[in-house]
Amino acid sequence: MPAPGGGFQARGQVRRRDGSRVRVSRTRASRAAAGIAWRQAAVEEAARTRYGDTAGGDAAGLTDASTVVELVGAWLDSREGDLSPASRRIYRAALDHQIAPYLGDLVLREVGPRAVQAAADRMTPQSWRRARVVLRGAWQWGLRMEVVAHDPITPTTPPRVPARDPQALTPGEVRDTIAAVAARTNDPDIPGPRPRHPWLGALCVVLLGTGLRVSEATAMRWGDLDLDDDAAPSLLVRPVKTRHGTLARRRRVVLPRYAAATLREWRPAGADPAAPVWATSAGTAVAPGAVHRAMRAVAAYAAQRGLPYPDPAPTPHAFRRTVATAVAGDDLRAAAAQLGHAKISTTEAHYAERLVEVDVAAALDEYFAT
Repeated sequence: MPAPGGGFQARGQVRRRDGSRVRVSRTRASRAAAGIAWRQAAVEEAARTRYGDTAGGDAAGLTDASTVVELVGAWLDSREGDLSPASRRIYRAALDHQIAPYLGDLVLREVGPRAVQAAADRMTPQSWRRARVVLRGAWQWGLRMEVVAHDPITPTTPPRVPARDPQALTPGEVRDTIAAVAARTNDPDIPGPRPRHPWLGALCVVLLGTGLRVSEATAMRWGDLDLDDDAAPSLLVRPVKTRHGTLARRRRVVLPRYAAATLREWRPAGADPAAPVWATSAGTAVAPGAVHRAMRAVAAYAAQRGLPYPDPAPTPHAFRRTVATAVAGDDLRAAAAQLGHAKISTTEAHYAERLVEVDVAAALDEYFAT
């Protein structure tokens, strides 16, 4: 319509996202220009509420046409002062390596539970756990800022991993593993302090003789051991608290002769009963993560030197499965008790490879006798 002062005016009511209505008008020199200006203003006003921008100050500029990466990035920026440097690195890594490759190109209005589930199914369970923490935080923030209208993250389920048969080490693989650990421990060509991880060889023997979890083994104290009883040397395994809860119950396991001999040789004179069996140079207990890192270093060392080594490279948990398989050949109930399992079905389903005969004790006795 013609404007009172000249030109043309386009006007009308616009419904905002919170249901309120507002009158919008624009005046331009021509009728077409006024219509274009009004439509642009109507789109901007429709994205507002009676309280101002829908996204607030921190989310200004985000709309349902923004991408997932933009939403997560804005959320991380809004929490710059709340997150520790380590958390920021972890969240940024999840954005770069898990979220961006699978969801980064989608705009927010395209993201539903099916799209998120499809992305989750392409990740490993560990990667999805990290990505889900970041996505849930970003989406909850987006809901509060009214950038998104629903939460597609919560309904998703973790990716399913096909069940694998438990794999135990063969006697030859046991010998190769112990030999590679010993070679790396005393190799003078490795930079850094020597010997490298001097406790690793003895710890591997104890793990292969008891089937302990790494956290249980690293929590051992000299006072928990009864090595003076030649007939039945034993170890008191105490419950260990982790972020997943308390592991197993208090139990006493009998040590095979090769494990007991290794511990007697490893024990320092006048050992303090409260001192850790596996200690760092500072005298503190070796952390479970250090054991895993040391085993990965041994695998890399064996590959570099061309030493015979199991493939895939054994982890400390592979030692636990090996013990379960060796004991379960005679008595599955005894294997469950040795590992601290409350249910025999856990031992049978995830640990005992019952169709393979693995005489770990004989293999280690043969190795240490040579």
